[in-house]
Amino acid sequence: CIDDSFNFVYFPGVSYCPKHCGADKIKNHIMNFKIRTKILLVFFLVPIIIVIVGGFSYIELKKISKPFNKDIPQAIEQIKISSNLDSLAQFIRYYDEVLTQSARNYTFTGDKKWKDRYRDADPKLIKVITEAIRRGDVEDKKFFKSIDTANNALVELENKSMASVDKGDKKTAIDILESKEYAELKLKYKV
Repeated sequence: CIDDSFNFVYFPGVSYCPKHCGADKIKNHIMNFKIRTKILLVFFLVPIIIVIVGGFSYIELKKISKPFNKDIPQAIEQIKISSNLDSLAQFIRYYDEVLTQSARNYTFTGDKKWKDRYRDADPKLIKVITEAIRRGDVEDKKFFKSIDTANNALVELENKSMASVDKGDKKTAIDILESKEYAELKLKYKV
């Protein structure tokens, strides 16, 4: 027999429980299951428990992975953009150096190959600066626009210097490239 706390209680000399009819029979029935039946019962219960635990784990994993599925791709995209802008900044430095050295070399030597090199690199620099402005965020656009402004002023001075060389006025050409205005623009141009 089973008492109110579901413990088996035995009444001496009584083969059934008057309070809970059949409880003794249920206990005996369970105890008399064959081993095969007990194994089958375990094989049915264990998968059910595994499915329940697995389902709960899957739901929790989905909750945990939501930020990763969203944040990581965004971070990767931001790294790509930043890397691309860094690459463009490197090209800006390179082309600026090409223009500066070409203008200086033309001013000091008068050799046309330096002027040709300058004319070849100038549109490439403009293209790279324009691309950097296009791809950047608000802060990047502001920065690269300031570079563009400084570049335009530098190109104007460098063209004046080369025009002075073409007129045979090498002193004016050198004075332009060594002027305070030119030096200040080069400082603004730091990428």
